[in-house]
Formats: sequence, structure tokens, C-alpha cells
Amino acid sequence: RAQTHPQRPLYTFLKRARDVERELTFGDLDQRARTIAASIQAIAQPGDCAVVICPNDLSFIEAFMGCQYAGVIPVPSPSLQGYHAIERLRRVLGAVSPACVITTSMIEDRLKAQANAIPELDALTHLCIDTLPTHGCAQWSPPVIAPDDVAFLQFTSGSLSAPKGVKVSHSNILHNLEMLQEAFGHTGESRIASWLPFFHDWGLIGGLLQPIYSGIQSILFDPFEFVRKPRNWLDVISRYGATVSGAPNFAYDQCLQTLQPGELDELDLSRWEVAIVGAEPIRAETLDRFESLFVTCGFKRSAFFASYGLAESTLVVTGGHRGKEPVTIALDRGALEGGQVKPVTETSAPDCMRLVSGGHALHDQDVRIVNPEHGATCDDLQIGEIWITGRSVAQGYWGLNG
Repeated sequence: RAQTHPQRPLYTFLKRARDVERELTFGDLDQRARTIAASIQAIAQPGDCAVVICPNDLSFIEAFMGCQYAGVIPVPSPSLQGYHAIERLRRVLGAVSPACVITTSMIEDRLKAQANAIPELDALTHLCIDTLPTHGCAQWSPPVIAPDDVAFLQFTSGSLSAPKGVKVSHSNILHNLEMLQEAFGHTGESRIASWLPFFHDWGLIGGLLQPIYSGIQSILFDPFEFVRKPRNWLDVISRYGATVSGAPNFAYDQCLQTLQPGELDELDLSRWEVAIVGAEPIRAETLDRFESLFVTCGFKRSAFFASYGLAESTLVVTGGHRGKEPVTIALDRGALEGGQVKPVTETSAPDCMRLVSGGHALHDQDVRIVNPEHGATCDDLQIGEIWITGRSVAQGYWGLNG
């Protein structure tokens, strides 16, 4: 991309979700990645791990791609804000034995303040990328990389068990990005808007890596700006004419709860073609209310793209049909809680539970619902485990199986 169109805009990062704080073209990112990689190669060997602790801004993607250019495995980690972030970092450091920490001067000050809580950091070399020259890539040596080499470690959320580092290979990520491009129908006019955290698989792959793969622009802003004012998300989509943007179900709910009727007149959501919903249970009621409220702004129900995925399969596994409304099914709640699937026709009944389809298997993925006791594929209207095979399924967990 940097060779064919170096001046094409790649990332625009917004300060407080309003003003442009910084922009990167394809050529800019290529040069910064080379410069950072040269410094990483002086302190780490190909195949080593490097923990990336950067603000949720463009320094993160510079550090991440610098690791790629160095042949070093980046381990995205949240910046140190709150107890849970510190505890997560301690688990990461204990699991991967990194060769170095890639960070910025601002975050480095926070790391020093937490030296007693995270003594493992003292033994590591710290590289602050904002202290490096703008162009200093003369010493960079292109690494030798194979498709099945680990591209990065994506730590699971830890919601069901202790966070584990998923080994995502270059082949895995390229396959998943190919699926996303095919599912979303990206063209030269497509534009992504995202506030999702970069250390999370959706924010990293959907917001940062997909634009590189598809050659399109991504408009980015900090997650705290969404938390502070959910309307910021819709403002950015409206002002920049974003065609693709998404978030978990709760974010759509937050927009519904906080927007005032008079604010709708200022929004134009007519160019929003793919409104991704995933990462947590999708509520049919949320989709209904969102469409009902924002139809006057040009939003179309057919834009909803319900999806399912997980870090162990890089990011996305299933999704709806682009341009078609989500599919729902009405079931008896009591029967479902008892392990039985009983469709109902009266959706207003108090015991009715409407479920949203997570779509179909994308591209060449093979997804089956399986009875875990004997491994047989379930019949229609039976409940089982989700089993997945395909080129996006990652290489396993770091340190657990080779």
C-alpha cells in the first residue's frame, strides 16, 4: 500500500471525538514502522514477545506495526488505568516472558509509578517510541516471516477463565481480514469509524488492520469519549460519512438512553451501510428501538450486521447477509431455560424470548452445533456447543500447547 499510494489517508485520530489530532497516510505508517523496527531489532530477536502499552491513539498502531516489521510478536495490553488493567498486565508478563516493553513517554511515567506493584517491569528494556526520530530506518533489516509464524498474541477477556494468550498467525489474520472485506463489501469509497479499544481483538483487527488490508480510511477516537458522551459515536459517523462501524449491544443501548429528541435533526446516518453488532448477546428489542428512533436520520434496519466471533478464531466467525435485515426467532423462555427449543407465535406474550441470529459461517469456515457428549452434529432446534474449523482458527494458547 505504501508503495502504490503512499499519500492516501489511512488513519484520522480525533481529539475529544471532534478535532483532528493527528493523521497517518500509508506512507507515513510504513516509515514509522521501519524506524521503530530498527530500534526494536537492537533489543529483541525475531520470535521474541514485546508487550505494547500505548495510549489508545495512533502511537499504538505505530508500535504494533513496528513489531511486525521487526519480526517480533506484539502483545497488546491496555494502558495502566485502574486495578483490573494492572492485574491483567501482571498476568500477561507472567505468561509470555517478553523481551521488552514498547510504550510512550507518558505511559512510561505511569509504569514507573507502578514499579512496586509490577516489579517484573524493572527487568525489561523499555522503548519509548515518541523519543525516536521521525525518520531513522536506515538500520532496519526486513525479517524473514512465514505464513504460520505468530503475528501477535491476543489475550482473551478473562470473563470465563484466566486470560490466555491466543497465538494468531499471519495466515490467520490475513484469512480473517479477507472474510471481513468480503462480508462488508468494502470499496474505494468505504470508510470505517471506530472507538473500540485497540488492545481488544475487535478494535485492533476491525479498526486498525482492516483498513490496511482493504486500502481504506479509518476514523478513530478514544473509547472514553464514547463513555463520556455516546452521541460522539453517531456524530463521527455522520460528519465523516462512515459506511462501516459497530459496537457491542450495550453501545446501541447507551445511544438510545442518552440522546435527546432535538439532537436527531443534526445527524445523517444514511451512509452507514454496515452497523456491526456483536461481542455480547444481541437483544432484538435494542435493534427495534434503535431503528425506530434513528430512521428519521436515514438509518436503515438492513444496515444491522449481527455477528459472532472469538479471539480463538482471530475475530469473526459468522455474520448476517449485508443489506438484509437481521433474522430473529421467538422462543418459549421457560422451555429454553430447561434446555428445550420451543418456537412461539405470540411475540407479545410474557414468556416469549426473541433471539437474534448470529448469521451464517463466513467464507470457508465450517461451523457446527455439536452434542458435546458424543460429538454428533445436532439436529434443527437442538442446543449444543459451537465447534469451528477453518483457516482463521488460531494456533492455540501461548505456553500451553507448544
